[in-house]
Amino acid sequence: MSEHPTMSAQTSPPAGAGPTIATRLAAFAHGLRLEQVPPAVSLRARHLMLDAIGCAMAARGEPFAVRLAAATSELAGDGHGGRAGVVG
Repeated sequence: MSEHPTMSAQTSPPAGAGPTIATRLAAFAHGLRLEQVPPAVSLRARHLMLDAIGCAMAARGEPFAVRLAAATSELAGDGHGGRAGVVG
């Protein structure tokens, strides 16, 4: 069975292409230091993270969340116990 061309596991851009947007974003994030972020932006980011965590906690018993957790645990495979060290 042949693989769909848009679903291939290509891991690098075509020859002659510049860095991907993901590579550029990763480089930016890697080089960013908290001291460079304006205080208002830092505060807003922290509030948004707390909001996301609160939403995740509030939804954890909902049917869609239970199915998602089961699917994610199954994808993790044996030996992972369904635990993650980070959210995301």
